[in-house]
Amino acid sequence: MADIIKPKSKIVNKPLKALTIEEQEYMAKYLMSLSLKKCRYKNVFLIQMFTGMRIGEVLALKITDIDLAHNIINVEHTISVDAEEKTIMKDTPKSFNGMREIPLTIYLKPYIIEQMNIAKINNHKENLLFVNRNGGYVDHRIANRILKKILINEFNIKDISTHSLRHTFGTRCAECDIKEVAIQRIMGHSSINATLDNYVDVSEKLKESELEKVYSYFKENMNIDYEDIVF
Repeated sequence: MADIIKPKSKIVNKPLKALTIEEQEYMAKYLMSLSLKKCRYKNVFLIQMFTGMRIGEVLALKITDIDLAHNIINVEHTISVDAEEKTIMKDTPKSFNGMREIPLTIYLKPYIIEQMNIAKINNHKENLLFVNRNGGYVDHRIANRILKKILINEFNIKDISTHSLRHTFGTRCAECDIKEVAIQRIMGHSSINATLDNYVDVSEKLKESELEKVYSYFKENMNIDYEDIVF
């Protein structure tokens, strides 16, 4: 195998897009105004936006994964697709670090309770919070298509997927200056580099405010007469 040259991929990786804070507000308010009859998976999208969970992790949630007394969501499983394109349940998330506890925020609690009540009525054999119209596992691709349709029709927002909602939460964490290790644990990544490289954007507003600190430092510590600078 020593003489074999690994071919380079010609696929261009598109940067993952996140919703701005304004777009997230519009989207959240819109989803919160909908009934489950109007949008069957609205709570899936809300959970992603306010926890950073992967779409498969959300779709695999069970009633027993929700600890309302301590406001915790336990992430222990994931819904995926096998080699034959069949939707299946995996006993573990994407990686070992994917198994985690996520705080249940006040924004989400009413909608988690709403979904738990629906799940009790559905009485799924695995106590799943989300099932398709036939009572089976939800195909994440269908949820993704529904989200894209909502964003385009209601807000004229393109190039956003269910994974972008996870990316949106990571971006908000970065904008709030949450420590990288905390973001890593919440997002369920194996390393901080994976979190920073793949999921966290920094808004232009944050860049400007942080650069102002550097410029102020320059001004205080460098012997340059800024008033005489000509542009």
